[in-house]
Amino acid sequence: MDFSRVRAGELLAGISGGVLFIVLFLPWFGPEVGDQTVSAWEAFDFIDIVLFLAVIAAVGLVVLAAAQSSVQLPVAASAITAGLGILGTLFVVYRVIEPVNDATRKYGLFLGLIAVAGIAVGGWLAMQEEGTSFGGEADRRSR
Repeated sequence: MDFSRVRAGELLAGISGGVLFIVLFLPWFGPEVGDQTVSAWEAFDFIDIVLFLAVIAAVGLVVLAAAQSSVQLPVAASAITAGLGILGTLFVVYRVIEPVNDATRKYGLFLGLIAVAGIAVGGWLAMQEEGTSFGGEADRRSR
């Protein structure tokens, strides 16, 4: 593996993915008073799975770039990473606005928002660096 071949967008997505994986275990919600906090794994039924898929896509993007490997995906890996990052960002923003069971927002929620937004931006930058667009991927997929 040659990590010197990893471009800025891929690196941002990969680092953000690693950070998000760690942040998923931190307190995201809790009561106003007390120590009974819950992590993203405990608070969500579906959003945590989307966030974990974003982590896998982001780290996978870096590994593919470093290994100089070409996988025959129906859509570019950068587009998958950006799409999952954007979807995850929207879900976390929704939970910032509307917390689970009206619980108090904890620092993990905000760190998670930053990390998943980093995946989205990194995936988007990787798409730009390789000349890919969502429209182009849709056209390629329809052929």
